[in-house]
Amino acid sequence: MKLALLMLLAAALIEVYPNPYGLDDAEYVKFRCNSSCLLTDGEGWVEAGPGTHIAAKNLSYFEERFGYRADVQFSPQMALSNSGEEVCVEDAEGKDCFYYGKDIKFLDDGVIYYRTASGWDFRYEDWSNFSCLTEVVEGQLILTPSDFTLDDGWVVASYTFHAPFSPSKLFVDARTDRPCREFETDTVFLSAPSYRNFHYKFAVKGDKVVITTENWQFSKRGFVVLFENHNVSEMLQNLLRNDEKYRTSVSKTCSNWTYRNGADGRTLTFKAPITVFILPDCNPVLKFISSARERLLIIAPYIDFRWYKDDGLLEAIKGAKESGAEVKVVLNAKYAKEEAVSTLRKEGVKVELIDNLHGKAIVSDKRLLITSANMNMHGLKLNREIGVIINNPEMADAVIKEFEGGEVTPLDLLLTFAAFLASVAIFRKMKDKF
Repeated sequence: MKLALLMLLAAALIEVYPNPYGLDDAEYVKFRCNSSCLLTDGEGWVEAGPGTHIAAKNLSYFEERFGYRADVQFSPQMALSNSGEEVCVEDAEGKDCFYYGKDIKFLDDGVIYYRTASGWDFRYEDWSNFSCLTEVVEGQLILTPSDFTLDDGWVVASYTFHAPFSPSKLFVDARTDRPCREFETDTVFLSAPSYRNFHYKFAVKGDKVVITTENWQFSKRGFVVLFENHNVSEMLQNLLRNDEKYRTSVSKTCSNWTYRNGADGRTLTFKAPITVFILPDCNPVLKFISSARERLLIIAPYIDFRWYKDDGLLEAIKGAKESGAEVKVVLNAKYAKEEAVSTLRKEGVKVELIDNLHGKAIVSDKRLLITSANMNMHGLKLNREIGVIINNPEMADAVIKEFEGGEVTPLDLLLTFAAFLASVAIFRKMKDKF
């Protein structure tokens, strides 16, 4: 509604595709005008009448590639720069400009920039478009370490795999460091320029679904969600059918990895609405964080605040804190970066460093989010990932309780001491002033 209203008020850019895969003839700009208007890249320009238009570098190639027509031909002087530039459209009601490379700080082959109700975003041309799916299920939440494993016959997706059970089909990222176990089953190795990693971790067997933060060994602190639902299983199988187009050949160079499973573990049962999401197609994570009003707990091995525009992960955390939420972040002492920890503490966020943490989870008020995605730009935007939101206060409370009062590590003591020394220095400066 907000986007539609904006486009009714003045000329507006809708999509910009400056650096297509393959031929530059696929370059295009989609825009809307309320009266006669001018589209320009600063070097060339074209005119258009009222309505929504697509201006393309090559009209016939555009139709051949995308299956529908563009109606405005680029002028000979127009050529969208691969290194970023400003594109503008102007009519009698106003002017709208977008500078790719600055407004969105991300440039790559195959990237389409597009306007949303909250501003500009980007996607790759070949990205899929799976929607978030909400269902009511009965399920289990397992807090690891655990001796949990699967029986044979599951279709499994994982970043790496060296578990002892035998999948009926295995989908893994085509990394260079491969365990030999990945060659002992029907394996699809995945690689694509548009996904930095195929990092999702889930399994399906009939209507049974498992979503986890772990690479199918459960010796570290993490999470497993199990349930049965036909619609979710069907969506995940469709996802793998889609992703099979990224199958690639790999050398059979591998090494024998040691499988380490955990013991015991804690299993909780629930009946609740859940929302399963596939990244980067449908991404509720930042909104889930910023919507917290009472409490926010983020659990991850590490956190990185670099983002491609101004409303990233740090801003989502700040939004929750400004709304009154008590915010705590739990990180792995081995992987947490001092800069990120210091940034959080400067914002008044409680940070706890613990050992043996691999899982990623977020509690926002009474809801719990479990995901394979790391808390950085790769995990939340550029990787193929999966996650599930469980709308159940008891599950959220259980995770809060599980991560209360973690152990104090040497890095935690070092950072605390550094903060103390900084406070002493500030106090001395203030004392000298007065």
